Amino acid sequence: MRLRVVLAPDNIRRLDIWENLNPDFGNELCNLTNITELPPDRAMLKILWKVPEESESDISISSLDTASMSCPSSSSNQSSSSVTIRQRENYQWPSTFPIPKFSYDVELRLAKGNEKFKEDGTLLTMSREMKMDILDSIAQAVFAFKAYPNSQELESVSAALIEKYPCLNDPGSGTGYHSRTMNIKYKVGNYRQNLRSVGCSEVAVNQKRINFLPDNPLGQTDSSLQKERDALQEELKKKHLNMAFVDSKMELTFSLRRKEIVEEPLVADVLRQWPALFLEHQICAEFYRITQTNLKSKFFSSLDEYALWIRAVAVRKFPLRLLWVAQ
Repeated sequence: MRLRVVLAPDNIRRLDIWENLNPDFGNELCNLTNITELPPDRAMLKILWKVPEESESDISISSLDTASMSCPSSSSNQSSSSVTIRQRENYQWPSTFPIPKFSYDVELRLAKGNEKFKEDGTLLTMSREMKMDILDSIAQAVFAFKAYPNSQELESVSAALIEKYPCLNDPGSGTGYHSRTMNIKYKVGNYRQNLRSVGCSEVAVNQKRINFLPDNPLGQTDSSLQKERDALQEELKKKHLNMAFVDSKMELTFSLRRKEIVEEPLVADVLRQWPALFLEHQICAEFYRITQTNLKSKFFSSLDEYALWIRAVAVRKFPLRLLWVAQ
């Protein structure tokens, strides 16, 4: 069987299916990314296409003062811009930050600015509205990865912005993007403040870079996460663990686990409820989820630092003895 699948006017695909489809799954649906994932004897194909209420150009809000910023726990009917805020399935900061798409008029002016810059090196002069549109979109994109990015991460954002739009280069700084970094830093801070004012617990409770009490993932409740925890506990009873399954469930249930951990339960209770948390690699993963810091790298770098400090003190106090030992 050959299907012509129309996803959008500019996105039409051909799908070849060599087995008959038989809707025999008890009315249960699953997401399909590859036709080879389906069993060869029976399958049901259903494509759901969600159309946002707002157009793409409306998603980029022009000002944080008038933006509607909802957290997953505050509303189930959210715009696509709100959904982006907390869908951080991967907490790893990208090596090259993906600059978001701005509103149509801003993209047009940036394109013309790049052409002019390429011709004679003229930099683009931004209006206040244009600057706010760019910073608002970038603040949302940054928050989608991390609520409290550090200085190096913010610099990577401004560097990516200047690389994509060299017409925004800042001639007054050595790097060409120092002032842009400061603008992004303050805008992200303002964005957190606005989220805090509407009751987003991630920034209302958390302090600095510590992910103290995150919101539930989008579409998840404490009850649904409890079921995920039950499935995780069953997996931990097996002799041969599916580590990919364990990792995904631990990531998914992070918010539920934090709500229990902050109540300071007994270690025995934690072991019973979250046995995967006592696996070595999950200890490191949990540390990163909370602090956004690699535990092993931080430990060994600190160990090296203190070892050098101890050696320097020892050399000052016992120079001859250490010299003799070295010989």
